[in-house]
Amino acid sequence: MTGPDGGIFRPDLLAGRVALVTGGGTGIGLGIASCLAEAGAAVAIASRKPEHLEPAAAELRGRGARVSTVETNVREPEAVARMVERVAGGIREHERVVTAVVGRGDPVRALSDAARQRQVDVIVMATHGRSGVSAVWAGSVASRLVGTGVTPVLLIRIPSA
Repeated sequence: MTGPDGGIFRPDLLAGRVALVTGGGTGIGLGIASCLAEAGAAVAIASRKPEHLEPAAAELRGRGARVSTVETNVREPEAVARMVERVAGGIREHERVVTAVVGRGDPVRALSDAARQRQVDVIVMATHGRSGVSAVWAGSVASRLVGTGVTPVLLIRIPSA
């Protein structure tokens, strides 16, 4: 099923929402930011490499996206707190509420625990495209997370360039 523009979502599905995408300057993160923007979200992309941010933002803006950039290193808790505060500060001006979670340890347990505790509606994550036995053998986080049944998981497969 596709939306009227050929995408899989209605162009206004995420209108009025803001998405913060870490690693949003390149690769899968940029692909996720693009999908969220196509569905109408304003997108804040974050990267520890500032040279990735402006080209990615220009690419997204060229497609009509509303984009802001944040340089940060998600391995540093203080930097994450500053990033969230910066993005949330911009959103608060428009009366939105933002909650971000940074977890450590087993990613499936961290994601499922956070989803359960915060009663989230959906977990959105990228997938490398493995399925079935190959996903099990590779230890796919997406496959394991879907198996928990805690909350719906929207898997976005980013096409290879």
